Amino acid sequence: MRWSAQKGQGQLPAGTAAVPRMRGRNVDSHRLYWVVVARDWWLKVNSREDWGEIIEEMALPKRCVNNEIALKKINFRFL
Repeated sequence: MRWSAQKGQGQLPAGTAAVPRMRGRNVDSHRLYWVVVARDWWLKVNSREDWGEIIEEMALPKRCVNNEIALKKINFRFL
């Protein structure tokens, strides 16, 4: 079974890293980390619900269903 980062099914082959994706586009996890850190870390970003602004700042797809929740999960899972 092949691994799909979007569906989270199967297993990753040894020595490979998954690339987080939103609506078919790669999410730069390094940049996401620094954007969240610059906004006073995850708890403040989450309490102020800044995820929509982060999506715009990172030029990620806006027309993704539950894109803010997806970005939160990417941030939590990959960082």
